[in-house]
Amino acid sequence: MFLKAVNPTSTAVEATIRLAGDLIPKAATMQLVAPGGDTVKNTLEQPDNIKVVSATATVEDRSVKFTMPPLSASVVRVTP
Repeated sequence: MFLKAVNPTSTAVEATIRLAGDLIPKAATMQLVAPGGDTVKNTLEQPDNIKVVSATATVEDRSVKFTMPPLSASVVRVTP
């Protein structure tokens, strides 16, 4: 299962997603893009200003927890 989330605000957001039904999460991984500002862009001189990085997502009981940095887009992969 993949969870996709966007934080359009200037403050970090802590998320807890509780899963119901037959899927019981065993592990979770997270990739995100967080440029750090709304005017940041990649250029020929600085091609890595905006890039995908790994982040932490944890599983606790039937919940997946993660923190989204300001102005970020995240994808969390949940493994049953």
